[in-house]
Amino acid sequence: MLFLAVVAASLLLSSSASRDVCRTIEGAISRSSSVYYPGSANYTRDISHWSAASSQPSLCSVEPGTAKDVGTILRILGETRTKFGVKGGGHATNPGFSDTPGVQIAMYRFSQVEYDASTQTVAIGTGLIWDDVYAVLDRLGVNVVGGRVAGVGVAGFALGGGYSWLTNQHGLTIDTITEIELVKPDGSVSRITHESDPALFFALKARPCPSIDLLY
Repeated sequence: MLFLAVVAASLLLSSSASRDVCRTIEGAISRSSSVYYPGSANYTRDISHWSAASSQPSLCSVEPGTAKDVGTILRILGETRTKFGVKGGGHATNPGFSDTPGVQIAMYRFSQVEYDASTQTVAIGTGLIWDDVYAVLDRLGVNVVGGRVAGVGVAGFALGGGYSWLTNQHGLTIDTITEIELVKPDGSVSRITHESDPALFFALKARPCPSIDLLY
């Protein structure tokens, strides 16, 4: 019984120490972002995925609202060596793809769909699913090389290549990306294009899923 009591105490201490990371993030981010804890409705939404197999309890969830806050969050997670997951549309099916026992980052607040008629391009936030994107673009009479079924997230679909109903005419979704706004592991924010950094732009589009950076 003493052994069990010591183990339980050490686990409680470990969990408490880990939750300090959540409080550190909460104190460092702006009012545009929020941290949520188990028991709240936002936390439950943030850790939930399309597939129950890809959902697990996290220490806390964070909804960043600005690129600067995303950088702040990543910097703190790196300094504390804390596990984290990044959820875009939440359509992941495999454990560990975008869920985590550490800090769950949910990109819901990156929900912009901004069409530029002069360049025939659209800026899309990675917290959206394609249904949201089509709802905006349909009213403008334009379309995009995106997902084929309801509920699929923008981020994972695009970074995975993205086979669309329009692929025969225009290629994969990732082939149509002209600019990526990137938050690097050190917290810095950059806009990456073929002209600004051809090697990094190619690498971001060539990898099947993100591992060293955060796109939004």
